Amino acid sequence: MKTLLTVAAFFLPVAAFSQDVISAKAGMINQIDGRVLLQDEPLLEIQRTFLHMEAGQRLRTEDGRAEVLFAVGSFLRIAPHSEIEMVSAGLTSACVRLHQGSMIVDAHLVYDEDSLTVLVGEGEVHLLKKGLYRLDALGAEGSSLTVVQGNALLVSDAAESTIKKKRSIRFGNPDGVVIESRFKHWQEDGLTAWHAKRASVIAQTTTKNNKRQDQGDSQILLSPPGILYGTSGQIYF
Repeated sequence: MKTLLTVAAFFLPVAAFSQDVISAKAGMINQIDGRVLLQDEPLLEIQRTFLHMEAGQRLRTEDGRAEVLFAVGSFLRIAPHSEIEMVSAGLTSACVRLHQGSMIVDAHLVYDEDSLTVLVGEGEVHLLKKGLYRLDALGAEGSSLTVVQGNALLVSDAAESTIKKKRSIRFGNPDGVVIESRFKHWQEDGLTAWHAKRASVIAQTTTKNNKRQDQGDSQILLSPPGILYGTSGQIYF
């Protein structure tokens, strides 16, 4: 007997396809730009299959960028010369490790403090609220977490710190000093510019989805094995 789970459904525009795609499983590679490798195999910008990162798999950007679904309604946007590993991938929770480089987490749905977790350096970051977060793996200089919007819990060296919005923290330094600072404006670079572009595209597509719902369109858009997604936002197992 099928059980019904209602969640917010998001349209994910994929460069490889002319249709809008709904996916709920964490790890779907939603967009790539430039040279990106999954398990050391180059990905094509025109890909003929829906690709998901499975637990234990690594994705590396060389001179490229990538956008990956991070549980329902949340996205990882990964800068060039970065590497992530999908530690676990579920419907409403996921864990990813940032091995090197930088990424932005655009979190729209957070169910509890264990929903969205990022491991970076010696730190464990739990995203507590919907918001916008940036993580940087700085090598010998440690790691940093920037909270633009939202709240995050940082667990590092058996200590816990709650980082609020408009705050940045650097940890894992060789001298063991944790540095927290406040800021008024987010420092812009190539990653933040790409994030803004992708967020705008997804917002436009979500608006299109809402219009379809208003018009009563019940068409099922994508049916991976075992799951059916309808524009009403219902997921059937």
